[in-house]
Amino acid sequence: MTALIYVDLAHLHPIVDGVWHRAWLGHLPVPGEVVVMLCDVQAPAAYDDYGRRDTHGVARQCWRCEEVYRAEMGFAPPPGDYPHASGVRSVPHPRPRGSA
Repeated sequence: MTALIYVDLAHLHPIVDGVWHRAWLGHLPVPGEVVVMLCDVQAPAAYDDYGRRDTHGVARQCWRCEEVYRAEMGFAPPPGDYPHASGVRSVPHPRPRGSA
């Protein structure tokens, strides 16, 4: 008997130093495996309980990842006056409805 847990890789947003990124993941990375974000930031994978997410503060969005993602998907560029220099904007990671 097996307890299967399905993970939608398209909806994983790795957080590095308080910034959430986008990455094209072909498989669920094993702990320690290097993940390359769309903005070219690289960091080893690690996992934590979802309930502890807010104990590290609100994650900000990497707008460079967003630019690359939108360009590759054929979407319009991110709206507004986002900072190109830092590539980071204080926008919380989207939460599923009903989550705390």
